[in-house]
Amino acid sequence: MGVYRNPCRDGRIYRLALAANSKLADGTGIGSRGRCQRSDRCWVGAKTSLLGAGLGLALLLPLVMVRSLGAGDWKLTGALGAFLGPQRLIAVLMGTILVAGLMALVLIVAKKRVRKTARNIWHLLVTLVRFHMPARDVSLDNPESLKVPFGVAMAVTVIALAVGHMARIG
Repeated sequence: MGVYRNPCRDGRIYRLALAANSKLADGTGIGSRGRCQRSDRCWVGAKTSLLGAGLGLALLLPLVMVRSLGAGDWKLTGALGAFLGPQRLIAVLMGTILVAGLMALVLIVAKKRVRKTARNIWHLLVTLVRFHMPARDVSLDNPESLKVPFGVAMAVTVIALAVGHMARIG
C-alpha cells in the first residue's frame, strides 16, 4: 500500500477548485507547480462554492415555496452559485431579473393579457403581505398562465456577462 497523501497538499483539490472558481485565478497561494503553499488557502475555493450555492438556494427558496418558481430553476441557481461564488451570483441574479422581466413584457403584450397580468400581480402582492399561499389560478399550477423560462433568462445573462468579461480582458 502506498503512503497517504493529503489531497490539499499535493494540489489536486486546489487545482479543481481553481478550475471551477475563477475568483482564485489571481494566483494567491499557488506555488510554481500548482501546489497550495499555505494550508488556510487550500479550502478557499470550496468555501466560496458552498457560500455561492447556499446563497442562491436561500434567496430563491421563498419563490419556490409559493410556487412562482420551479424547482429546476432553483437548483440551476444553486449550481451557478457554486460555480461563480456569491459575488458573481448576485450580478447574475440581477441581470436575470432584468432579462426575465423583458421576456415577460414581450410575452404579455404579444398575448394581449396586460389587464389580467396586472390583476394577478395585485393578488400576488396581497398574498405576500398576508403570508398566504396564492390561489391556484395565479400560480404555476394553472395551465393557462403565461410562464417565463427563468432558466433561459439566467443562461442569457450568464452568456452576456461572460462575453462582456471576455471583451474587457481581450
